[in-house]
Order: sequence, then C-alpha cells, then structure tokens
Amino acid sequence: MSNSRLPQARLQALRALDGLGALTEPMLLKALRDTDERVREHAVALSQRMVDRGKISDPLWGRLSSLSADPSMRVRYQLAFTLGEINRPERVKTMVEVLQRDATNCWLQPAILSSLSSGAGDLLVALAADPRWRNDAAGRNFLSQLALMIGVKGQLDEVAQGLAFLNRALLDSQTAFILLYALGEGLHRTGSSLALVDPKSQLQGFYDRALQAALDTTAIDPLRIAALRLLGVSPYATSARGDIFQLLFGTGQSEAVQFAAVATLERYENPAIAGNLIMRWPELAPVVRRQVIAALLARTDRVGALMTALEQGRISPAEFSSSQADFLRNYRDRAISQRALRIFGEASRPRTAVVEQFKTALRVTGIPARGRETFRQRCASCHRLGGEGRPLGPDLATAKIAGKGKMLRAILQPNLEVARGFGASVVETRHRENLLGIITDENETTITLREADGVEMVWPRLNIQSIQPQPWSLMPAGLEQGLTVQNMADLLEYIMTALR
Repeated sequence: MSNSRLPQARLQALRALDGLGALTEPMLLKALRDTDERVREHAVALSQRMVDRGKISDPLWGRLSSLSADPSMRVRYQLAFTLGEINRPERVKTMVEVLQRDATNCWLQPAILSSLSSGAGDLLVALAADPRWRNDAAGRNFLSQLALMIGVKGQLDEVAQGLAFLNRALLDSQTAFILLYALGEGLHRTGSSLALVDPKSQLQGFYDRALQAALDTTAIDPLRIAALRLLGVSPYATSARGDIFQLLFGTGQSEAVQFAAVATLERYENPAIAGNLIMRWPELAPVVRRQVIAALLARTDRVGALMTALEQGRISPAEFSSSQADFLRNYRDRAISQRALRIFGEASRPRTAVVEQFKTALRVTGIPARGRETFRQRCASCHRLGGEGRPLGPDLATAKIAGKGKMLRAILQPNLEVARGFGASVVETRHRENLLGIITDENETTITLREADGVEMVWPRLNIQSIQPQPWSLMPAGLEQGLTVQNMADLLEYIMTALR
C-alpha cells in the first residue's frame, strides 16, 4: 500500500488489510492523503471502522474534516455518509462546508439528510442564517427538505430550535412561510401540529401575515402560494371556517393561487367546506374543478358529499379521471363503492376496439420530433425520458426490449398489466386523509409514497390507519383520445429512438 505506484494496487491492499482486520489508523491517515481519488474515497468509508459510539480520534477527525474541500466529488460524497457515524460538535460545520461546495448536487443533499440522526436543527440554523442559501432556489429547496425532516422526526429539541430561529431571524416573509410550512407539514405527518408545539402562540404573527398575503391580489404568486400552504398547517385549519379562501376562486386569480387555495381548504376540518365547494362548482374553471375533486377525494369525511353531488347531477362523471373512478369503485366503504358502480359502471373491459384502431401505428413510419411533443403533453407528467418528465411510472428504458407492440398495448390498456412495484395504493391516515400513490420504500417505522405529481412523501407508520393495495394503475385509460394513428406512430418512434 505504501510503495506501489499503481492506484489499483494501493486500493486492493487497503481492502485486503481491512479484510484481515489489520488496518490501523496510521495506515488510514496515509490513505486519506493518497493522490488517487478512489483510494481516498475508500479510506473515508473505512474510517467508519475507527468510530466507537460516535467517537473518533482527533488526528483522524482532523484529516476527515479537511476533505470537505477535497477536489473530488466522489470523496466529498462519501464523506457526507461517513459524517453520519460521527458525533462531534464540529460535524455540522463540516457538513455546511460540503454543502456550500455542491449546493445544487442532487446526490449530495440526500446523503447529508440521511446522515442527520442528530444535528438537523443546528444545520438548519447554520444554513438559513446564510443569505446565499436563502436567496438561492436550490438552497431554499434544501432548507425546506431539512425543515420537513425535522418535523417528521419529531424531536422536540430540534423543533424548538427551528421555531426559535424563525422567531428571532429577520427573514423575508416568503422564506419564513416556506420553512414554517415545511416544519408544520412534517409535524402533521407524525400526528402533531404547529399549534401543539407552540402553546403560547408565538407564531401568530406569521399566520396573520400569511392571511394578509394570501388575500392580497397585488402580491406575487410565489408569496401568496407560500402563505396559503402555511395557513393549511396553521391553527386556523382546526379553528376557522375557511370560507374566506373561496374568495380566491374565479377571474383575476392565477391558476397556481387557486390550486393552492384548494389545497389549503383540503386541510381544513370544517364539514361545511365540501358543500360550499360543490355549491360553487359552476363558477370554477375546468382545471380548478380537477383540483377540487382531488381535494374532496382526499378526505374520508367528504367523499359522501361528492357522491351525492354526482347522483344529483350537480357534478358530471365525465369530470373524473379513470384513476379517480377506479378509486371510488374499489373504495373500502362498500356503500360508497356500490354507489360508484351505479354511477361509473363496471371497470372498463379490455379495449379491443381501441387496440385494433391503433394497431396500424406499428406499420406507420413515425417522426420522433413530433412524438416528443406528444410525450411532453401526454406522458411527461408520469414518465421520465430524454431528461424530461417525472419518475412516477416505470422506467421506459425497458420499452426498447419489449418493442413497440407491447408499448402500444401498455398505453391503450394501462390496467391490463401493472408493472411490478408500480401498483397504486390508498393510504388512510389517522387524520382521515386518503393518500393515493405508489409505495416506493417502507420499513418498520415509515413508508415513502410517491404521489401523482412525482413528489415522494415520507409518512410515519404511527400516523397511518390502513394501507390498501389497488388492482389498477395510476396511469389513466384514454390517453389516446384526440390522437391519430400517425400521432401514435410518432410517439412510439420517439420513445424507441430516445432510448438509443
């Protein structure tokens, strides 16, 4: 390990010494100074062998902490994981240094978050106090993830640390709303709330400012949206009627603000909200109607009112996506599912006629450039390809192996064969919320649910009432509507060529 000029030989020697139990700290210190990044990277990982219940020697810590400035991303990435095994006061400072060098790296940020068994509050305060992080989009997004994690973990000392910082820091309103919402959302997922951790109502000033900003038609959309989200996790959600937010529907309000208003009302517990939203149905724009349906389906105590509106003809079944209709057909309350079957009919049978109609697309020459536009419009909300789209559905890399024929059938008959690991699940929380998505990870304490917008949410099992796997795909049937055979040929050709 000391004499070879070949990096691979030095790396193999390092591994052999570790396997024999003969690796010493002086050897590791030497490897951490190696000229080859792979040797240094492996030495950083092996340094965890020298950690005893979070403690590590001063010389080894000194060398490891200096690697926050290592020129190799591989070394800094491994360092982010190794820091999670070490319990020293200076650890958070080193994490900050690693993050500041790679603020936008999509791999490094999760590595840091996974290493925060403790110290998340310290890291939040250190980063949020730096205007370079607060004023940068990627930095602000990471701060939001960090605040959310603090809420989900529910360690009261870290929660109190975050709240104390927000109360004393002179942050701009939008940043304060974003961080406080993230903290409140995390607490909500554990069954707690901002109201419970703030018994003296020290946060009331934030809620007052948020209410004012949400209703201010002259304010910029990002500020109003951040304000509305905060109000959805504020004490107002349990004590106020929420009717005032219905003023945000209609002309003069952007779609984004109206969507945020619907999401806020979804959180409010007032039973009259469902009826009020249905009463305003004729005034709502089509895109807002879709959000309202999703919001009403998201709470068990509002599904009945939605079914009644359908039966009375106040809302048309055509307003529902195939996934939403399937959700109601298979609803856990048999009375609801029976009503849904009378309204929507049985689940669709194999769509033989549609398959026959588009089968000729397999013999038509497709134009990839046009197919890309169709992909963006019809597929990118759930699939990622060519650097575009969201990773909700299966990776399309397997499409090239399967061929155009199987891909065509999957597009036209999404429920015929649901890819393993991509079946829908309905998760009911103890707050009577219905969460619909794909479970991407689960363990004894949490589940990770990827929702229709591609966002993954971690929920503690303690706050979950039930999990119900569904026999249908989140991919809606009828995506071919409005497409010609040539359009379908273009789409298939784009998918195949984008994978080359």
